[in-house]
Amino acid sequence: MNLKKISIKEIYIQNFKNIEYGYLDSFDLKKLKQDPFSKENHVLGIYGQNGSGKTAVIEGLAILKLVLSGEPIPESVFQGISTDKEIASFRFTFFIESKTMICFTNYSFQLDKNKRNVTQEKIRVKTYSDQWEKVINLLEVGENDLFAPKKINRLIKKSSKESYFKMSLYKELANKLSCSYLFYQETYQIISSLYKDQLLGDILEYLNYFGKHSLLILQNLYVGLKQIPLIRTENEYRQLNLLDSNQVTKEEFQDITKSINQLNHVLKPIIPYMHLEIRKMESIDTIDFEILSIKEGHTIPLAQESSGIKKILSILHALLIMFNDPLVTLAIDELDSGIFEFLLGEVVRILEESNQGYLFFTSHNLRPLERLHKESIIFTTVNPKERFIRLHNVRSSSNLREQYFRNIILKEQKEELYLDGNPYEMKHYLKKAYYEQD
Repeated sequence: MNLKKISIKEIYIQNFKNIEYGYLDSFDLKKLKQDPFSKENHVLGIYGQNGSGKTAVIEGLAILKLVLSGEPIPESVFQGISTDKEIASFRFTFFIESKTMICFTNYSFQLDKNKRNVTQEKIRVKTYSDQWEKVINLLEVGENDLFAPKKINRLIKKSSKESYFKMSLYKELANKLSCSYLFYQETYQIISSLYKDQLLGDILEYLNYFGKHSLLILQNLYVGLKQIPLIRTENEYRQLNLLDSNQVTKEEFQDITKSINQLNHVLKPIIPYMHLEIRKMESIDTIDFEILSIKEGHTIPLAQESSGIKKILSILHALLIMFNDPLVTLAIDELDSGIFEFLLGEVVRILEESNQGYLFFTSHNLRPLERLHKESIIFTTVNPKERFIRLHNVRSSSNLREQYFRNIILKEQKEELYLDGNPYEMKHYLKKAYYEQD
């Protein structure tokens, strides 16, 4: 594959969870539109009060991963569409560089709550050749016909009438399975083969690869509890169970051993007194093993470690992959959960300065506001119709953490950042709620 780098530069979300309309962008977007060889931004943090839409962004990226991979959308996602709306809309802009092209690719789709399907899929592309060319509508799933522009349908029919007939069946199947029609495996294979080594074929290949292999999602519900995600074997990201033994083939065990050794290298500057070991028991074809934590000569199963240690380990290998791979985008919900504040600030600073991949994260801990460039942070607002903003009129030398508190109190931004509660009322209702039980 010719792909050299791929990253998300814009996110639009409408009518999903508590986001009526939300727009986020990477602050290097304007520079890249002028000069595609300018330095990229690799970190974007999302901050705001509870229930203001931070996690919905990570969930939106998780939905994108499912769509691009041709996987079914779970029922729970459709239930997340606003109760008074039938459609949730998503749009993502990618910056793509391969050996043969540089382009911005815009992929959009909708989720229909009533029909339980993915609809209105569109791909638009703007390529670079000495200068940026005009935007072209590369591919769109048609309402009555298979695709637009119509020349795509003609080419499918010309190549094979049987393929054209099958494409209609695949469309029905994709709708019934609640998955993307464009990236439904059979559809994707037919279009990719017809447009091999052409712009459309390359873009579909890159987006599908991104969804299947490069977009990594760590949502807090699953992180640090039962598994360390993303131990990378040759063909997939394998999850390791913290609470029980694991069974793998002998070939997989070699890759996992390598990954544990990599983790130990990274652990050394973070938790100097700790390292991991593997206790194994071999059978004829497989190996059973569990991971042990060794600290100052004391050995315990990793399952018995603190939740903070598990959290660090659960994201560490994903960070390691992202740090070294320009194709990887990592999205972490509640990055700060269980991680020491000072360590958190140092980690995000290192990632911003030297990262090869791309990181989206949410956090409640404000230490990263003091360590990251102010444009690397987006804040939620109390306005569901304008859910995300950057702070304006803030000097680069200013302490962003202090400015955030200042704007919460003085309300100097165009949108309100925090919905005030009355602490004295809270005291009153805490007592009232208790005594009303009697």
